[in-house]
Amino acid sequence: MAELALSAKEAAEALGVDIQSIYLMVYRKEIPHRRVVGRGKKGQGKILIPRTALIKWLEGGEEPLPMPPNPNKHPSRKVVNK
Repeated sequence: MAELALSAKEAAEALGVDIQSIYLMVYRKEIPHRRVVGRGKKGQGKILIPRTALIKWLEGGEEPLPMPPNPNKHPSRKVVNK
């Protein structure tokens, strides 16, 4: 069975680009992706790129997926500059 999502490394190999290019596209929100919070190495989590979203993005330049809301940010909390 095919994987539902690719890691950044797998996406780089599939697209024939360097992994740093994938990270840059993720940073600029140019490629559809999801960030999964992880408890692994240094708690950095993982970047996943949904296979179907990547295919649609490649075919038609579809807009990247919207990022889900951050559960760590509470809407009632406001940052006050001191």
